[in-house]
Amino acid sequence: MKNVLSKLLGRYQRNERGIAAVEFALVSPILILLLLGGTEMGRYILVHQKAEKMAYSVSNVISQLDTVTSGDVDVIFGAVTELMNPYDNFETRGTLFLSSVHKDPADADQTIRWQCQGGGSLTANSRVGEVGSGNAAVLPGNLDLEDDDNVIVSEVVYTYQPMLTWYRIQNITIYKSAMFRPRLGALTSAPGCPTGV
Repeated sequence: MKNVLSKLLGRYQRNERGIAAVEFALVSPILILLLLGGTEMGRYILVHQKAEKMAYSVSNVISQLDTVTSGDVDVIFGAVTELMNPYDNFETRGTLFLSSVHKDPADADQTIRWQCQGGGSLTANSRVGEVGSGNAAVLPGNLDLEDDDNVIVSEVVYTYQPMLTWYRIQNITIYKSAMFRPRLGALTSAPGCPTGV
């Protein structure tokens, strides 16, 4: 009996058929996880870049105008969804704030002269502040303006929803901002957009 058992075990030890299939079965979940994780990370990085480019582009375009009208703001808000394409739905997961921040020489505080929100329906608050809140505007990087200086600030707030919702990854809020000084005019007059948030 012992001889028969050792022959069977010896035959199984020498038999290497199916080893590759077993190794692949052991390694394939790890490879699939790496593939999906790499895809998700790449998508997250691209959405970050698109949000940053959106904030930069909007602030840059507005700062080049000599006056801002409600038509200009409507065109900008209509175009922001295209800046996020082909990734996700900015109309429901994002919003854009446009603010004109001015420092009056007679006042020590920086104030928001006008502010518009649009481009998407996400409920969010501007980190710069709100029109008429009585609080000083807080610029990115805690920038302090000189007297009679003005900047156009655009803020993009976007809720990133991962593809891999089964793996405890929650929605992530992406915030990007950009500032430009107006080039052709002060841009301190409200363009007729809804003020506040």
